[in-house]
Amino acid sequence: MAQRRFDSSWVIGAGLIEIMGSFGTNGSNNPVAANVKGMGFGYAPIAGVMTLQSAARPGISGTPGIVHSATGTYVVTFDDTYIDLLYAGADLMVASASANWAQPGPFSAGVSQTASTCTFFVINSSGAGQDIAAATYSRVEFECIFRNSSVQFGRP
Repeated sequence: MAQRRFDSSWVIGAGLIEIMGSFGTNGSNNPVAANVKGMGFGYAPIAGVMTLQSAARPGISGTPGIVHSATGTYVVTFDDTYIDLLYAGADLMVASASANWAQPGPFSAGVSQTASTCTFFVINSSGAGQDIAAATYSRVEFECIFRNSSVQFGRP
């Protein structure tokens, strides 16, 4: 379970956590930290610039962040341990219409205080992984809704 205070929203179901973010594509390399938007997956603003944090949160093993692991494949490691993923979505922002898109892939629930991960794929029209060069409007946008409690149907 995550061990920090979260802002609340109105949801049906206890312990739901929503994390949204986006990152600029960088060809076959890891995203540049300054081009990451969102929090909860290893980045935080330092003097107004997003910076990859050097270590996991206390008590959590794993290194949060975004790793380009293969052609068109990004693994997002979150700051905390979540017991289940209720929803994941992904989109690809581009400067003009293209035959590429982003989609969520496998989720790994954190166990024994290990950070949770989710994989996101950028694919072309034939379904093959596609690296996208860095450009102003080339971004992978994602959203994950996690369950952070074993009380699934209690009142929030």
